[in-house]
Amino acid sequence: MDTIIIRELEHGVLLSLRSIIFRMNVKKVDHWVFRNIKLHSGSPFGLRIPEFEKKTQEEPLGFCVNQSEFLRFLETSPQIIDGEIEAFSANNPAQRLFRLECFDASQWEIVTDSADFNEQLFK
Repeated sequence: MDTIIIRELEHGVLLSLRSIIFRMNVKKVDHWVFRNIKLHSGSPFGLRIPEFEKKTQEEPLGFCVNQSEFLRFLETSPQIIDGEIEAFSANNPAQRLFRLECFDASQWEIVTDSADFNEQLFK
């Protein structure tokens, strides 16, 4: 398992999820799972923040969306305070490519145990 820690700021705020995803150039993702998310603002997937946050706490799956729904979500420029998001492979939907975890809006951790994806992340 490999981990990257990001504490980079953009205009005084932790680097956005959108910026991270586009820097990673993630393309071969089947679906994304949100777990235990806390948001600062927005209406993700047409839901109010409390409703969305509650859905991300549902066990055992969290809140699952496909790739196109996730990309639309990024366009809303969500500011995540806490929580984790997992990306699963398009080639093998049971295989987790990586996990992004936000800690107190001050740090992102990117964790992967996929050898194929490690090459892309850890160049």
